[in-house]
Amino acid sequence: MIHLIVALLLMNPAASAVVQDHDHDEKAKEEEARKKVAAFQKEIAKAKPDDKPACIDTLAELQHPKILDELVTWLTKGTKECQTTAARHVGEYAKNQKAAEALLKAVKAHKDPEIIETLLDEAANVGYRGIAKNLAIFFRHAQIQVAKAAVDATGSLKSKDSIPPLVDLVRELEAIHDGDFGASGTGGSQPGQPPGSN
Repeated sequence: MIHLIVALLLMNPAASAVVQDHDHDEKAKEEEARKKVAAFQKEIAKAKPDDKPACIDTLAELQHPKILDELVTWLTKGTKECQTTAARHVGEYAKNQKAAEALLKAVKAHKDPEIIETLLDEAANVGYRGIAKNLAIFFRHAQIQVAKAAVDATGSLKSKDSIPPLVDLVRELEAIHDGDFGASGTGGSQPGQPPGSN
């Protein structure tokens, strides 16, 4: 099959030129990304803390695997603003498995609920459905905003893997609601009365 493709390309100079142009463009973009990362590393090393998020913004102007690799390192280092800025840009890599998994992995390195919420939101923005089944562990997070972000992210991915954990969560919440209702309906104290005085 490969020999056939090569033969067809040799017989079709226009098609061969397209392939060569594509390869040239890819090499040029890789070189541009390499230079951009090198310049970023020098710039951010001497930048003031308040200026570092802007450096990350500049780096992210070009999308490339080398740029993504550098952005991922900033999900867990630098200031909070650096981390959320990096997360926002990693979230721009649509359908990218590495981006989605990196955001989810970074969640485990953080305790700040605001950063965790941002990471989960951006993981959903990537739109890679393969992470859906791994979001369920955050449904019962101690911080309600994190749990809500995990549920929202799972729902937005619209993956078949999202259905079982969401169904389980609904059933669990219904059971808790029914238990509270039953307790208040049968054994609850009346207004103005201390517990146990019924």
